[in-house]
Amino acid sequence: MIRVLKALVCIPFLTGCTHTMKFRLVDEDSGKPVATATARLTKVDYRFLMDREERNLELRMADTEGLISVSGVRQAHDYVLIEAPGYLNARAGFIGDGKVGLVSPYPPLDPNPDTHYLNQKRVAQDTVIVVLLKRR
Repeated sequence: MIRVLKALVCIPFLTGCTHTMKFRLVDEDSGKPVATATARLTKVDYRFLMDREERNLELRMADTEGLISVSGVRQAHDYVLIEAPGYLNARAGFIGDGKVGLVSPYPPLDPNPDTHYLNQKRVAQDTVIVVLLKRR
């Protein structure tokens, strides 16, 4: 019985809690919704020290108001990639303290690879995250 209880206590620790991220996707210049956008959840797992495995999961489509809801996002390493025809991509993921880091455009236009971490927008996870999409 004690072994079963120990196993049940460890399961949430190993799998991590999941969250739902909500986005409103709008054109940076006009402020109008981008209904052609999609969001793809990528799960990142580390089986051993440096053995990284990425799995692309569900693809969600924006509604006519540019709203997308993506569930199953873990706080550890998962991220959401947002794409729309004619626009530069955006990327969002948890950065700690209940905050979401948003990088738009992604990859950043600046050639310095650390720039997107320094300039990422930090927002609360329980709000609708407004993503300004830049035209190509």
